[in-house]
Amino acid sequence: MLYTKDGYPEVNEIVVCTVRKIYGNSTFVYLTEYEKEGVLTISEIAAGRIRNLRDHVVEDKTIICKILRVDKKQKRIDVSLRRVPLPVMKKKLEEIKSEEYAERMYNDLAKEFDTTKDDLFERTYEPIFEEYENVSEALYDVMLNNEKISMFKKLSKEEQTAFLKIINDRIKPESVIFKKQFRLSSIDKEGCELIKSVLKNPWKEN
Repeated sequence: MLYTKDGYPEVNEIVVCTVRKIYGNSTFVYLTEYEKEGVLTISEIAAGRIRNLRDHVVEDKTIICKILRVDKKQKRIDVSLRRVPLPVMKKKLEEIKSEEYAERMYNDLAKEFDTTKDDLFERTYEPIFEEYENVSEALYDVMLNNEKISMFKKLSKEEQTAFLKIINDRIKPESVIFKKQFRLSSIDKEGCELIKSVLKNPWKEN
């Protein structure tokens, strides 16, 4: 990942986990964003009776969980898989893909200047997290307003120019479809043909 979070997650927070080990009725997971271990008990995997844990969780697989309890003294984090609604899970997975895509843009810039993505991120994360929730959101905003590339003051002018090109090449504006129902009518005897003409060329002055 491009970055990790400090400290411990909050209760009810949705987190990305990697299944590490399945042992008895417990599954041990790794909280990718926090670089900490968590425990997923059999009762929090799925609703109803579970005959085989491996029908629901597989080692090395990425899953989305909800934080149930955090015990900092015992260094134990309990998570739940079954309490994550499908829409929330999909949204989190989309966020992961967006951040991975942003990471690839950092890699592209690093290759151009013979450095590392970690070095570039170290020089750009402050202005990002002062205003945005994540990196992909910030880069999308730069694509919409190219002048915002100047917020990366710790990058050289050459790096800013190259990064802006990468961002504009890689990120495209989201398309929006507007739908509206309406009714056209005409009292002219050629009304049907007039309406067809308007629909074929709505911008033409009649």
